[in-house]
Amino acid sequence: MKSISDTRYVFSLIGIILLQYSVANQSAQPTYQLSDTSQQWTSTSANLFGASTFYHFDDDAFWNSQTSITALNDSHVSTLRFPGGEIGENYDWKLHRLDRPTDFPGEAPDVTSRLARTDFKEFLRHAQNAEVKNIFFVVGVDGAFRDSGDIDANLERYAKHAADWVRAVKAEGFFVPYWEVGNEPYGAGYPLTASEYAKALVVFAEKMRAADPRIKIGAAGPGGKQNFNKGIAFADKLGTDALRELRGQSGSVVKNACPKMKTAACITKLQGGSPPPPPRPWWPVIIEQARDSFDFAVIHRYERVNLKGIRKKKDFVLSTRIAKLKAWLSKQKGQPVPISLTEWNTPNERRRGELTNIEHAQEIAMQIGMNAAGGLDFAHYWPMRIKSRAFKPMFTLESTATPASDLFSLLGPIISNAQVSQSLLGKGVYALQTQQSNQEGLILVNTGIKTISVNWSHLPADRLSLVQILPARDGQAHIDPVCSEPGQGRQQTTVTLPSQSIAIVQSVRQAKP
Repeated sequence: MKSISDTRYVFSLIGIILLQYSVANQSAQPTYQLSDTSQQWTSTSANLFGASTFYHFDDDAFWNSQTSITALNDSHVSTLRFPGGEIGENYDWKLHRLDRPTDFPGEAPDVTSRLARTDFKEFLRHAQNAEVKNIFFVVGVDGAFRDSGDIDANLERYAKHAADWVRAVKAEGFFVPYWEVGNEPYGAGYPLTASEYAKALVVFAEKMRAADPRIKIGAAGPGGKQNFNKGIAFADKLGTDALRELRGQSGSVVKNACPKMKTAACITKLQGGSPPPPPRPWWPVIIEQARDSFDFAVIHRYERVNLKGIRKKKDFVLSTRIAKLKAWLSKQKGQPVPISLTEWNTPNERRRGELTNIEHAQEIAMQIGMNAAGGLDFAHYWPMRIKSRAFKPMFTLESTATPASDLFSLLGPIISNAQVSQSLLGKGVYALQTQQSNQEGLILVNTGIKTISVNWSHLPADRLSLVQILPARDGQAHIDPVCSEPGQGRQQTTVTLPSQSIAIVQSVRQAKP
């Protein structure tokens, strides 16, 4: 048995084959038929396999290791984000230090430690070495509202600082195409109203575009359960007086005001019995007040897939949210608006319950499929590495593969620049079909407790390959070869999938001379 964390195991035979997994003493199993003619197909991006970095943790030691570069390349990482999300609101690129030393992640204790953290020039050289060109930088905006004095003057100062960063990148001979203005300003970090953020966006965009007209400006906003038509910022739910009182706190204002409280309870507490203000959905305000000041939308997502809900509503909601937000913003602006998911993973496992590696692998496989089928343009998995057990990382602390990065390695070649179609089979089997010029692919995720079989119709192939990711007694994910038998010119492949497992099948046709 081969562990997924240290092996890329592909079992293949020449010709059209029948792929089967034999299970002793197994009762009759459900069989499903997949077709390539009755599904809705979506064109996919080449940038669905990316990572969001921590400048202080994914440091010089990480980047100077060839193991790290190899791991990134093996995982087909094509886009990276720097210096981090929450960190981006607190990072001074000129001084290579934090504006607020006691806030996350805490200032380095000495000069040597500070210099060991990766600055933007080092990061860009390392990204170049890894052949990653689609780079996202995060510039801080909430400091303009935290600082004392006139907010308009503060915005001018912070926007100039961001524009100077754009110029500095250019002066070093690099090009960073994508710039995010702020990190989750709609959330409960340092909450901004939609109007405040729109005002900042206008000022930042004007100055940053003047520094380099080639860059693209990203507007951050909600993209989860409540997006363009219902997503209301934390600050907009409070009312003017409650927001002013909240901002009288120091440091992490919401955490200090509402220690260990859930968001809804915190809002009720901060409102102090006053009625909530009229709802002002985030994205309509941004369109109304800053329509021309952004080029792409930035969203984050930490969720688990709800197959029961998908079956009940007949709607792949994670895909639908992306597609609807993209279509709505594009219509409002009169031009295509790419969507970038610059942070995504399953929720904090310390709060929502720990997942085994196979459970997490299944979640990640399904979410990659739903990202692709939703027409997402960029995706950055977070975290790339981490000490905490709250989130499962892309790489270990030693920069070796995890089930997440192994999935990137396996899925990248068959999902990037492809046509994809997703479906739900029975109660708990997710299926994603892919088509490229010379190959077709099938990703199956069986979350149920029964072995199932899937008949997959495809064009004749010169080679079929199959990888199965199976659970083990220790809860880890493993890759096993699957018993196979040659077929007789068949155009149908049967994949038999044990419970709690993943199958990835490729059907490859040789290019005609």
